[in-house]
Amino acid sequence: MAKIDQLRKMKLPELLRMRDDISVIIQEKQTIAKDEFRKEMEEKARAHGFDLGELFGVRSNRGPKKNGTAAVKYRDPKNSQNTWSGRGRPAKWLADYMAKGKKREDFLVD
Repeated sequence: MAKIDQLRKMKLPELLRMRDDISVIIQEKQTIAKDEFRKEMEEKARAHGFDLGELFGVRSNRGPKKNGTAAVKYRDPKNSQNTWSGRGRPAKWLADYMAKGKKREDFLVD
């Protein structure tokens, strides 16, 4: 109870600074605890011949995801070098055709 009495005697700016400092410390400790727990689980999974990704459907490494090249889904009939996978924004050549009233389906690869 003595600690609470000490806190009650403090001025508001001091309490706010203390709260902010405590929040930072809590976040740091949570990050450390998560990392330690993750390492522990990876070791246990490895000891049983598994990968965490296999067990939980997530990638256990934290590096960037490496995707392969997507298959060509659309091709410009006037220039076979102009292709688009159908992912992301339409390729400029396709957008130009669509602006002239053509349909995307007209350029599908067989």
